[in-house]
Amino acid sequence: MKKIIFILFFIIIPIGSFLYAQNNGIIEGKIVDKKSGQPIPGAVVKVMGTEIGAIANSKGEYRIKNLPTGIYTLQFSTIGFEILTEANISVTNARPTIINEEMIETVIQGKEIQVTSSYFNKNVENSPSTQSLNSQDIRRAPGVQEDVIRATQLLPGVGISSAGRNDLVVRGGAPFENLFIVDNIEVPNINHFGSQGSTGGPLSLINIDFIKNVEFSSGAFAANYGDKTSSVTKITLRNGNDAMFGGQANLSATGFGLNFEGPISSKGSYWFSARRSYLDFIFKLAELAFIPQYWDFAEKVNYKIDENNTLDFLTIGALDNVQLDNSSSSDLYSNSRVAIPNLKQYFSGLTWKHFYKEGYSNLTLGETFSLFNTFQNDSLGVRVFNNDSKEAETSLKYDYFWQLSKTSNLSFGSQLKYATSLKYNITIPGNLRTNFAGQFEPLNIDTSYHALKSGTYITFSQDIERFSYTIGGRFDYYNFINKKLYFSPRASINYQISELTNLGLS
Repeated sequence: MKKIIFILFFIIIPIGSFLYAQNNGIIEGKIVDKKSGQPIPGAVVKVMGTEIGAIANSKGEYRIKNLPTGIYTLQFSTIGFEILTEANISVTNARPTIINEEMIETVIQGKEIQVTSSYFNKNVENSPSTQSLNSQDIRRAPGVQEDVIRATQLLPGVGISSAGRNDLVVRGGAPFENLFIVDNIEVPNINHFGSQGSTGGPLSLINIDFIKNVEFSSGAFAANYGDKTSSVTKITLRNGNDAMFGGQANLSATGFGLNFEGPISSKGSYWFSARRSYLDFIFKLAELAFIPQYWDFAEKVNYKIDENNTLDFLTIGALDNVQLDNSSSSDLYSNSRVAIPNLKQYFSGLTWKHFYKEGYSNLTLGETFSLFNTFQNDSLGVRVFNNDSKEAETSLKYDYFWQLSKTSNLSFGSQLKYATSLKYNITIPGNLRTNFAGQFEPLNIDTSYHALKSGTYITFSQDIERFSYTIGGRFDYYNFINKKLYFSPRASINYQISELTNLGLS
């Protein structure tokens, strides 16, 4: 009974954090043009219901200090852009609240749009099935435990295959049909203990403290995305604090960790995060035979070369391990009923962003790596299945955005992905497997492959008062299948019936 009470104490213990030694809170961020990505100097940020506010500097950055802790609404305005209102912003004295905004240029002055704090924020330039979330939306979402994938499970058209896993089932599709992109890097799986060949797992390895924005498309997504058929989850991570150094220690329902961030001279910033689960301590106290443990690490560095060029480097890694307690026959039997997943994975990328007078371009060199060791023993502790696999891929991606006018833009790009290692070593003993003749025969697979994928796309978008549309197409090439080249046409339209109602088709 004492052990149970001790375990429950750890499970319900509140999240704790410590950071900057301040009595009041801070809101800070950066304001940019949604289409061009250029900063908007002089934009006015006002805390609604107060006389407090700030003006963005030449870099589009603003900072509001000495705010009492509480919930606030911010209004962003400047000449030539639609007014934005962001509600339900939580301010604490633990750390600055980061609110970055992308403003939409308009030829109609004084038009105001409301950015609501629900799960259904729309980006009208994407397909009608696209929803947007920020880190505060994820924190407030009920029952998601600050997990970005669990937050997307609350969106329309999304189902789950199991309550304890992050396997997305989008409009009837399978979990392996979902695409995940983190800072322009295509990632095979962003979960701890991820399923090989799929995109699911028990919990996400993305730290929401550093999430800037999440765009989720549940179908008919834009031409710059390919290779998957169900959904696209695009996660953009924020930059570090370029004004001051800070750190945070936190304790959650599943683990504990440390975050650090700060400036790099006057031209950049960085952040670093390390987290570890404590479920292994709880499972041991509960005398459970199956003891999972995970670590994850993340780092992002951004550096401004000059006014038109920036470099961003990101790396995220995870170590997932399961310890077995086979000290009794009942433990052996319990552990024989599950396959034991051990996984080491990381992904990293370097992005060069160049700003032009009427647009910008991104060039990203990325790498993903996954090392699987999955095995299963029988009730006597004898190995009956073993899978040692390695999957590694290097990619090069180029995207160009060209703003033709205030109401139209053109984007195009290409991507090349080379699987440098697809190595699989799988064994099953002969006394557990029979061939077509009914004879016992072991399974031994020891093979290695290389593969090449590429894609290219073009998209044109235009806004005409209440009406907007996007048309485009994409070619995909994969040398590992018989029909190597595919073409995918893409189109979407949107009509704003009223301030609260849109009609979309894609």
